[in-house]
Amino acid sequence: MEGRNEVGRARPNPECRGEEMKQEGCVLLDWVLGLSWKKQTVLMEMLRAPDYPISPEVKQIITFIRASILHDADSSTAFMLDAKLPSFSKIEKVFERLPQHCTHHILMTLQVIAYDHPSSAISYPALEFYRNAVYASHLNIETGEEYNERMKNRAYDTYKPGERGENKPSLEKIMERRKRLRCPDCGGEGETRPAPAPIGASFHCSKCGYSCSAQAAEKGAVSESAEKNDSLEKQ
Repeated sequence: MEGRNEVGRARPNPECRGEEMKQEGCVLLDWVLGLSWKKQTVLMEMLRAPDYPISPEVKQIITFIRASILHDADSSTAFMLDAKLPSFSKIEKVFERLPQHCTHHILMTLQVIAYDHPSSAISYPALEFYRNAVYASHLNIETGEEYNERMKNRAYDTYKPGERGENKPSLEKIMERRKRLRCPDCGGEGETRPAPAPIGASFHCSKCGYSCSAQAAEKGAVSESAEKNDSLEKQ
């Protein structure tokens, strides 16, 4: 076997098909071993594809996850074949029809890869998919601090009565991270939504559905069409 691709799996060599690889140690990639047990558990739970029939696009998500956290023990199989994460926009309709329990585990797993994988070639696509899927579900993205606090290892007997779940951000803190801004495209009102680097906060208009970076929206550049709409509304 020779070489490794971006996600850490060995590239298949037709001449070595059926040949036993020399291996030692753990099948998990090194970056996984440095995570909390909670984070590792989240990753392990998604290694097996769901028992019900899934589309090729969803299968791609599973192979991407496998190749992001495991060494490939047998590259002659399809276990990690075509390990490229599809964009959420291309599979949104398929994704929203999956059982909620399945989408929940997929998002939690991609969040760990997005926040903790050492390679931006892997973490960025995972972060982009995670962000778009969360916003499509009308939910909020966790900050890095909230995520790491939630994913700490905790012994049950270290909790005080009534303490479990108290690390969740309050509604006031969530709303503080959002800003009401005017849409650069239609002039309507929208709000910013936080997201970890390198993507950063984004802006979404509730009137026309326009999206852009929060930085662009904060500049307040209203398009010519928006100004015309405002003048028509005043008349």
